[in-house]
Amino acid sequence: MGLPNQLSIFRIVLTPLFVLLFLSENIILRYVSLGVFTIAVLTDWYDGYIARKYNNVSTGGKFLDPLADKILVITSLVVFNRLGYIPNWIIWVIIIRDVLITSLRLYTIKSTKPVCTNFLGKVKTFGQLTVLYYIYLYDLFINSRDMEYQNRIVNILLNSTIIMVLLYTVTIITVISGIVYLIENKYQVKKIRDDIFRLFLPSESGKDI
Repeated sequence: MGLPNQLSIFRIVLTPLFVLLFLSENIILRYVSLGVFTIAVLTDWYDGYIARKYNNVSTGGKFLDPLADKILVITSLVVFNRLGYIPNWIIWVIIIRDVLITSLRLYTIKSTKPVCTNFLGKVKTFGQLTVLYYIYLYDLFINSRDMEYQNRIVNILLNSTIIMVLLYTVTIITVISGIVYLIENKYQVKKIRDDIFRLFLPSESGKDI
C-alpha cells in the first residue's frame, strides 16, 4: 500500500475523531476539531499530489481516494444537519448522488473502461468543503464566549442567508456533476443495465439483451 492510499485511510480514520471533538461541549475541543478537519482535507490534496508526481496511481487508490472524500464530506454534512444548519433534502440529494457514482466506480474499477473523472467533480468537492468550512466557522463564532467579538464577526461575515445561498449553489453543482458523470460514462452505465437485465430477466435464447 503506497503513501497516497495510506493518506486516504488516515483521512477516513480522522473523520470520527473530528465528529467526537466537534460534538463536545468544550469550546476548546471544538476548535481542535477544526484543526483535525483541516488536516483531513489537506491529506486529500497531498495524496493526489504524491500520486501524480511519482506516478503512484493504483486501481485501489482510484476508488479509495474519492471514497475517503465522500465519507468525510457526508459525515460532516450529517453532523451539521443534526445541528439544524442543513435541510434534510440537501443531505439526501448529495448522499444519493455520491452512492450512485461510488457504486458505478466500484462496479467498473477493474474494467477496461473505468469511470472517468471530470473537472466538475473536483469543483463539486471544493464547493462542498468550502461550505462546510463556512458553517464550521459560523458555529464556532456563535458559540464563542466573547460576545462582542462574536457579534462583530457573525454580523459582518457569517449569517444564515449566505449559508443557504452557498448550500443551494453547491447542491446544484453536485447534481449537475452527477449527471455529467453518467453521460460521460454512458458505456459503463449501459453495461450495468444490461448485466442487471441478464441477472433478473435471463433471455431464453441465451442472447444478450
